[in-house]
Amino acid sequence: MKEISSAFIPLSQDLLFQGRSLRFTAKGCSMYPAIRDGDSVEIAPYNQGVDVLRSGDIIFYRVQPAAGILHRIVKIKRRHNEMLYITKGDAQAFDFTAVRPSEILGRLTAAERKGKRYSAGSIYMRSLAFFALRLYPVLLLLRRFLAWLLERIQGLRFYCWFVRKISPTDIQYMSEAMDSLSRRFWAQADSKVIAEATLYYFEPGAEQPCGWWLFGLLVGWRYRRLGVGKNLVSRASGYIKEKGAEVLSAFVFEDNIRAIDFYQSLGFSKQEASPRQDETNLFGREKIVMSKRF
Repeated sequence: MKEISSAFIPLSQDLLFQGRSLRFTAKGCSMYPAIRDGDSVEIAPYNQGVDVLRSGDIIFYRVQPAAGILHRIVKIKRRHNEMLYITKGDAQAFDFTAVRPSEILGRLTAAERKGKRYSAGSIYMRSLAFFALRLYPVLLLLRRFLAWLLERIQGLRFYCWFVRKISPTDIQYMSEAMDSLSRRFWAQADSKVIAEATLYYFEPGAEQPCGWWLFGLLVGWRYRRLGVGKNLVSRASGYIKEKGAEVLSAFVFEDNIRAIDFYQSLGFSKQEASPRQDETNLFGREKIVMSKRF
C-alpha cells in the first residue's frame, strides 16, 4: 500500500490514541489481494503492552514522522528485550521492514470492497494470511539465491559489454522533496525509472540513527555498471553538502562485497558498529555502516 502522508498521520494518530477506530481509503497494490486500491479499510487502536499482535495480522504503522503504511506481519523477533515485527506487503516479493511497537498506530479489523465487508477474522482474510506466511521462508531463500547469482553474473566482463550495448545513452537524473527531512533521487531513461535512492535526515534520538542517511539505493539490472548508482550517490552527497552536512551514511550487508567495494570507490569507509540494531540479522545477515565525511 502506498505511503499515507501529509496531515493525515498526525490526525489518525490522535484519533487512535484516543481509543477511536479509523476508516480511510487504501491506495496502492502492495497488499493485493487482501487489500486492493480503493478499498475502504477499518483500523482499530493498538495499545502497546496490552494488545497482542501475531504473525498474519495487518498493521498500520509510521514509516516517517508524517507517513504511514499498511502491511502484514510475517515474523516476530525479540531483540535486546524489545519486540520487532517483520512486515511485508502480500504482493511484494522481498520488501521486508522491521517495525518497533512504538511505530505501530493500529491494526486492520476489516476491509470493504464494492459494498462487501471482509473482517480480519473471516475465512477469506485468514486464508490469505495463511498463504502469505507459508511463502515467507521460501521468498527468503529465493532472495538469497538470486542475490548470490546476480553478484557473480555482474562480475563477468561479458556482462559489462552486453549491458552497455542494450542500454540507452540518454539517462536523466532528477530529485524531489518528499518532506522537509527527506528527498528522493532517481534516474530515468525513455520515461522509465531505472534507479532510485532516498535521502533521510534523522534528528538525534535513541530509537534511530542521526544525521543524513541514504536508503534504498537500487539500480535496474539492465543499467548496472553504467555509473548510474555513482551518479545518484554523488547528487545526494552534493545536496547535503549544500546544507552544511559533514557525513553521509548507508547500511550494507557485510557479505555484499560488491556493494562495499562500490561505496569504498566513492570515498566511504566501514564503521565499527551499527547504530540501529534492528537492521542486524533481519534476514540472517549482518549489516554494517558505510560513511563518508566531507
